[in-house]
Amino acid sequence: MTNSSTRSGFIERCKKYGLREDSTLDDVKSLRKNSARQFHPDVQFASAKKTANDKLAAINADCDYLIAYLEEEGLQQKQLRKEAAQKEQQRKAQEAARQEQVRKEAEQKEKLRKEQEAVRQKQQREAQEAARQEQVRKEAEQERLRQEKQRQKEAEEKEKVGVEALRQELLRTQQELVRVEAILKEQSKVKNELLSKEATLKTQLRATEKAPLTLAEYKAQLVAIPAGKFLRGSSGSNRSEDEKPQKEIYLSDYRIGRTPVTVGMYQEYCKATGKAMPTAPSWGWFSDHPMVNVSWDDAKTYADWAGLLLPTEAQWEKAARGTDGRAYPWGDSLDSGKCVNATNSNKQTAPVGKYPAGASPYGVLDMAGNVREWCGDWWADSYSGSAQTDPSGPSTGTNRILRGGSWYYFSAGNFRCAYRYKYTPDYRGSSNGFRLSSPGLR
Repeated sequence: MTNSSTRSGFIERCKKYGLREDSTLDDVKSLRKNSARQFHPDVQFASAKKTANDKLAAINADCDYLIAYLEEEGLQQKQLRKEAAQKEQQRKAQEAARQEQVRKEAEQKEKLRKEQEAVRQKQQREAQEAARQEQVRKEAEQERLRQEKQRQKEAEEKEKVGVEALRQELLRTQQELVRVEAILKEQSKVKNELLSKEATLKTQLRATEKAPLTLAEYKAQLVAIPAGKFLRGSSGSNRSEDEKPQKEIYLSDYRIGRTPVTVGMYQEYCKATGKAMPTAPSWGWFSDHPMVNVSWDDAKTYADWAGLLLPTEAQWEKAARGTDGRAYPWGDSLDSGKCVNATNSNKQTAPVGKYPAGASPYGVLDMAGNVREWCGDWWADSYSGSAQTDPSGPSTGTNRILRGGSWYYFSAGNFRCAYRYKYTPDYRGSSNGFRLSSPGLR
């Protein structure tokens, strides 16, 4: 590519030979051709010939310079044209790409417009359908209200027509109610009289029953306790924690002795087995009194010999209080006239069944007072975690359980059906006895 000095040399030589600044290769070639004819070395003299050759050489040298410049200038122009063509081609490609982008954007806008138009038309259709359904709903509601109004009108008319009949029916019903209430009042009076008579007869019947003096008599008097639930334990801040929590539990049916085991029954046992009677209490032995001075181990050995069981304390408590959760076998208040206690015992046991009025709801006697009774369970400090069906206490322990108060006590709490005592299995005392039980109802 030419620079400014080369260009000035070209212009200078063009002026030297009378050429234009925009002269072409053809102009330079014509200059060379014309110069060759003008300075042809055909002269005879050597000096003239040399001068002509020198001038022609100088002209040719200048022509070579001009031709070289023009050829180089041509190449540069060609390169510039090529670059211009490339730029134009690139510009056209960019323009084509731009137009393609514009076309695509236009297509996307048109597609979006169509989609939006479709959504608008769908929303319009949905709105129209919703409006139609709302209109249908309103018409249905209006029809419902019309029918309801018609029904109310008919009901009011019917009520007006039948109001007098209803008044008459009410009057007849009230008169009948008065008559029935009078009948029920009379029946209730009769029922109460019968219940009182039944209780009296039961008490009299229990009073005629003899104390069992043999195992056979004891088994014949076993009382059936039907299967079902009962309320075990106590609640309230004034009750011991070992009686809690109070819960309703279920027991299968069983039978339990009507009275504690008597001295006569234990004497029969000692005679049959060759065992000796325990040390007699201070008042001596009476065959119809409850057996005392027996440990839990003694009671268990007797039960095994008799083919019976010591009752679980749950069985003992249900037989004592029934299913209504009463505090004592006869009700919710202590009545010292219904059990053997320190106020009437003369410091000793009494014949079993002496107080039939103190029987439990099942007719079981001496469940409060006379002697405390061994149960089959090991002691637990509370009922927490105990089974809710046929509980039998812990599998092991240190102490066994006694229930029921005795002739020795006078405090009301000791005679409650839920009250519990604990002693080691080898403990014997003149307040301790036992009764027996059997599974099933027969």
